[in-house]
Amino acid sequence: MKLKVLAFSAFVLIMVSARGFCDWTPLQVQVYPSVAVPPAADVTGLSLNIFGVSGQVYGVQISGLTFTGSVYGLQLGGYNRVGEGIYGMQAGAVNVTAGMRGLQLGLYNRARDVSGVQIGLFNYCERTLKGVQIGFANVGGANALLPYSLGINIGF
Repeated sequence: MKLKVLAFSAFVLIMVSARGFCDWTPLQVQVYPSVAVPPAADVTGLSLNIFGVSGQVYGVQISGLTFTGSVYGLQLGGYNRVGEGIYGMQAGAVNVTAGMRGLQLGLYNRARDVSGVQIGLFNYCERTLKGVQIGFANVGGANALLPYSLGINIGF
């Protein structure tokens, strides 16, 4: 047990000290935005958050409540908000992003522009839908087959 604690402590120390040499980290753990190891870094690897704020995430982000610049990979959480775009899969109770290429899976999905699939109870696309919405209620944007639909909606 002592060896595991010592190894984990050494790993955290190396990550924190390496933060001064580069602008990214392979692992970020956040309890609250001001309590992050390492603090405020782009993540290329794994980001674990209870409540977190991140720049760019290249890899996997697992969180309860998170605000991220953009995600390239997989984002899992309760409330996911991405300022720029999600490129991959976003799954959670609530998913909000500016642009989405890939899959959004949740109770409430919202994106300004969608290229891919939204599956949820309520799906909302503000501007451009290039793909499919599957849900109880869908708002499809300007180029959707139907501006509002129940069940399925398609945009080209």
